[in-house]
Amino acid sequence: MRVLIVGSSSMIGRNIGELLSQEHSVFYAGRKNADFFLDLERQDDDFAAGQQFEVVIHCAADFGGEGEDDFFRSEIVNAVGSLTVASISRKVGASHLVLLSSSSAYYSPGHPFFNVYALSKRHGDELVSLYCQKFGLALTVLRPTQVYGPTDDYRVHQPLFYHIIGQAVQGKDVVLYGGNDAVRNYLHVDDLADVVKRVLQKRVVGTFPVSSHRDWALSEVAKTAFDVFGTQGKIVFDTTKADISSLPAPDSASFYNEIGMMEIVDLHQGIEGIKIARSAR
Repeated sequence: MRVLIVGSSSMIGRNIGELLSQEHSVFYAGRKNADFFLDLERQDDDFAAGQQFEVVIHCAADFGGEGEDDFFRSEIVNAVGSLTVASISRKVGASHLVLLSSSSAYYSPGHPFFNVYALSKRHGDELVSLYCQKFGLALTVLRPTQVYGPTDDYRVHQPLFYHIIGQAVQGKDVVLYGGNDAVRNYLHVDDLADVVKRVLQKRVVGTFPVSSHRDWALSEVAKTAFDVFGTQGKIVFDTTKADISSLPAPDSASFYNEIGMMEIVDLHQGIEGIKIARSAR
């Protein structure tokens, strides 16, 4: 198939593209390092005239912020921009759109991590779902948890995870704020790419959570990192600070069963991959 990935600067998009390129012709759209220029901050009515693609995978996103401009930009990119990608999918003749969303789209007011990013991602999911239902375009919305990979490029979106790794590399203590041993769900990017591949193979449509098979307490993440790097730092809880909030993940077992997948990269293997990537630098 000819596959168009929107989000040429997305680490996740590039990883998915590398996997799919083993069997398909993969092209990228975005503002830089792309085969086709696309700026989701403005509606594009004349995208790649004459191009045809069987599948479009949307990986681009704006991650928001606290300023007024961040609110406008996030809604434009994550909601209206996703609608633009759905419209482009029809124009290029695609029969299937895969929207890479986020588990943040499940958050609602009162959740400790509810923000403009979470809200705009949910708006995007809902707008595109309505659009695809109206115009007969097969849609798969994937809502992954905290995605990590072998390089520090993923640090920007998972700073706590990579801070723990960095402390373990140096054999330094890992200080966790508060007395709560918060849990998180870390999904390796290779597993997410495999999910997308299987969704395309089986043409599974709908909205699905994509998570690791289990949640990990932050102390467990630290212990695993110390084990992988062979260092002896301690785990310290600083109870003078506010507790770190937990982010338990929705269960993906039934979805994984539907696409015939088991998680391949567990946390120990994933951190081993980070160790290998660091040693190769």
